[in-house]
Amino acid sequence: MLKGNGDIYYLNGNVGVGTTNPQVKLDVNGDLTADNIWIKVAGVSVNESTGHTVSNLSGYGWYKVVFQGFLSAEGDNRHILIRPGGVSTQGAYKSFVTYAGSSSGSDWDDTGFFVGRNGWDQDAQVAFEYTLFCAGGRQEITGSIWRFIGFGQSTFWHIPSGRILGFGQANGYFEGAVQGYSLWIGPSGGTISGYLAVFTLQ
Repeated sequence: MLKGNGDIYYLNGNVGVGTTNPQVKLDVNGDLTADNIWIKVAGVSVNESTGHTVSNLSGYGWYKVVFQGFLSAEGDNRHILIRPGGVSTQGAYKSFVTYAGSSSGSDWDDTGFFVGRNGWDQDAQVAFEYTLFCAGGRQEITGSIWRFIGFGQSTFWHIPSGRILGFGQANGYFEGAVQGYSLWIGPSGGTISGYLAVFTLQ
């Protein structure tokens, strides 16, 4: 262990502030103040999931969803979608993507924030990052109406053909009734397996 200035310690590649035995890259024992930092609110491994819901989010503000893993397409073209509150009402979303790689073009979906899709009905390795902003809502007799905007990018690498689709622009908008503060992330069919994380901006 090495001791730095003040109450800072270095051990096996980890940094401890207020602790002589840091267990992770940055281990702080005490209060921490920072501006504009992404805090992980969920991190899960999913296995052959038709969709996963991350609950207990704070509502208004910024969210970032990241995923790395595998899409089992089951012989069809599948969209990866994000749905606030799990809402899948057709027409509630305006979501568009443009893509390039082994093919190029554009596509849209009106049942969720459209992150990207596989091609050629093939399974694919997938990595994506998608950012959402919950712009607040308004109260109506039927409940709270929420507005979200989103943007992101993704890559789909197809096995065994080696074809690739890169979605450099994915943009969307949603306005509708949402019960509770949650995000559903999943495919329009088939299953996903891999690591999924959600962050919020503090």
